[in-house]
Amino acid sequence: MLTVHSRDGKHFLGLRRDKAGAYQIVYGGGSSRRRLIWSITNQQVDEHVLSRCVLAAVNSRSALDALRDGLLSSKLAFEVDVDLTGGA
Repeated sequence: MLTVHSRDGKHFLGLRRDKAGAYQIVYGGGSSRRRLIWSITNQQVDEHVLSRCVLAAVNSRSALDALRDGLLSSKLAFEVDVDLTGGA
């Protein structure tokens, strides 16, 4: 799929599919080193659109805001889960 780190090394974004085949974007980083999983809920999704959102967000000043804005402007619906365990 796609995995990228920000130039400053503080943020990670990865694009993957879950067990059911739906797209997910995994975020790791920030000051709290938290891990978030953004599950894309649309049935029909263009992977290139998701990749553009991820790449635009990873080096922006606010990666999470840029990711959210990119998904919304692309008319992609999502749910966000916080991984409190930090596991894979």
